[in-house]
Amino acid sequence: MKTHGIFVLVFLYLLLPLVQSAVYIDSFLANGGPFGASLDPFQALNFVSSIFSYHWLLANVLLSLKLPFLQNGLPYDLRIRYHIWSTMGVALLLLWHAVYTIFLNPQTIDLFSWIPLPVFVILLVASMLWIPLPLVRKLVLTKAYDFLKSGHKVLFLVLAAFTWWHVADRGMSILDPNNSHNAPPASAWGYQILFAVTVLAYLVARTREAFLPVVEVKAVTHLGGIARLTLTNHPRLKYHAGQFAFLRFLTPGLRGEEHPFSFTSTADEGTIGFAIRELGDFTRKLAGLKPGDKVRVNAGFGSFNPIRRGRLDLPLALIGSGIGVAPLIGILKELAEKDPTREVVYLQAVTVREELLEPERVAEIARVMPNLKVKTYIYKEDFQLYDANLFAQELVYPRKFQVFLCSSERVRERVVPALKSLGIPSKHIIFEAFSF
Repeated sequence: MKTHGIFVLVFLYLLLPLVQSAVYIDSFLANGGPFGASLDPFQALNFVSSIFSYHWLLANVLLSLKLPFLQNGLPYDLRIRYHIWSTMGVALLLLWHAVYTIFLNPQTIDLFSWIPLPVFVILLVASMLWIPLPLVRKLVLTKAYDFLKSGHKVLFLVLAAFTWWHVADRGMSILDPNNSHNAPPASAWGYQILFAVTVLAYLVARTREAFLPVVEVKAVTHLGGIARLTLTNHPRLKYHAGQFAFLRFLTPGLRGEEHPFSFTSTADEGTIGFAIRELGDFTRKLAGLKPGDKVRVNAGFGSFNPIRRGRLDLPLALIGSGIGVAPLIGILKELAEKDPTREVVYLQAVTVREELLEPERVAEIARVMPNLKVKTYIYKEDFQLYDANLFAQELVYPRKFQVFLCSSERVRERVVPALKSLGIPSKHIIFEAFSF
């Protein structure tokens, strides 16, 4: 995790709401707000919960925007997990705020204050239908993914707008000339500035999408249940090996939400490469792609790159399984160009030989990298699975390795404990969980 990613998380989810809560409560106690000179624990908890829910809601909007400088400080899986867990936290905080306001300290509530509650409930339920949360994985409606994701975005904007209105309506705003709740100026300005920054970032993200590079399909092949796309390059496309892009196909029948796929190419190649498992309802439609079709590419996401993120003083193990091999192909190409003498062990495991990606290119790279060791496992031929014995055999002195792993969640749950059992520390095992 990059330093600026940690700073963004701490600042948005902890520091800013804590300061806001402290300023607000201190002002109430100092100025004898509507509760006089005292504040009981329930009142204080209500203030803190409402302030944190407002900040976390807007922080979730910021972290979900497809702006590389906001996303790339955090691994993809961690960013999604923070989004999910903070949303669950917002649900609990808003529940307490509603219980306190309606039952424990009854207040007059207008229509605009009631609206955010059902909107948030609908949003939360809809989210559970398209994000595989631990307890509801079997409920996920993959065939309606695009529709649910679009609805999620619209509902989130509606919720944010009504939340801002609710904050302003309750007198916590610089727009309230009478300062009816004695809100401290710093607190009122803080609410509005954060909301304005979020709206501005949202508009920047949407404006950026309108000017994203549009490329053409140069070739598409289907083998082993994997579509291999070759697209024309574009001078404005900037990315690093191991990263992923959001692709929006402009072909009738494939239009809709953009989907993330890992590069198999490097930015220095003349073409752009992707390998996509034809598994879901959307990816099966890729069979209809043909040369000349247009694709909008939103590139440069993710931090899965051993040159930019890893320890250059350690030998490197690249471990891939199935379609998880895709970003590792790009990483191998980049290593061959920029660090050809590095000690690298590349392990790839597939079910059938047809799933192998660019085997000729991998063999060519092995010839120019003297310290590269390549091992391929094909389950239908050798019935070999990743385990501690295999890693002990292939990784001499395993504790000195840094590992970059890309696989399905099922394989990862077996590989990570096996690597740890050999003494490889958790901080040296890097992966991004694209199962989200």
